[in-house]
Amino acid sequence: MLKFYLIFISIILSFVSSAQRKFEDEIIAFEKSDKISLPASGGLLLTGSSTIRLWDNYKKDLHPFNVLNRGFGGSTMQDLLFYFDRIIVPYKPKIMIVYEGDNDLAAEMPVEKIINDFSSFTEKMKTKLPETKFAFLSVKPTPGRSHLLPEQITLNKKIKTLCYKTSNCTFLDIFTPLLDEQNMPRIELFKEDKIHLNPMGYQICAQIIINYLKEQNEK
Repeated sequence: MLKFYLIFISIILSFVSSAQRKFEDEIIAFEKSDKISLPASGGLLLTGSSTIRLWDNYKKDLHPFNVLNRGFGGSTMQDLLFYFDRIIVPYKPKIMIVYEGDNDLAAEMPVEKIINDFSSFTEKMKTKLPETKFAFLSVKPTPGRSHLLPEQITLNKKIKTLCYKTSNCTFLDIFTPLLDEQNMPRIELFKEDKIHLNPMGYQICAQIIINYLKEQNEK
């Protein structure tokens, strides 16, 4: 019985390790780049899933703020927690923008499990980067995942509540501006895959982020 239990645990650990390693090449690439030229601390850090990674015009859209993009793969909040010490802590950002939750729901993770991961993230921030202000972007509505709209709404409400209870944390609503008059995703703001934003969609998100950054600078 003990032998069976150990084999089972080994399989589970191997699966988890394999799941995390799928992004290892991207993380190593960040680290190699940092060894050549480590970005200055105290700036603005963008991190999260492919919604951040694929933001090609982020420097132009968020001008004149000094921005570093560390989005990777099609990550989940679990993945971001796993790589926290390697792609967040070294930069000691003054402000950070986080986008996760989209792929978590698509992978059929329960909303409560996702919120627990977000809560774990806020605890890491308190412990390791207590001076950093950070904002969670709401999960965006997408034409390709419109069946997830009810879960997205629920998750966004819970993330917003979590932010209200957490120091240095802000919730930024990009969900509502991406909806049409029928409360469905505005298809003209998305790429052909119906999942990722196009330049027009990113510009809407950028304005929301810029308004938040200006507010923080005025405090």
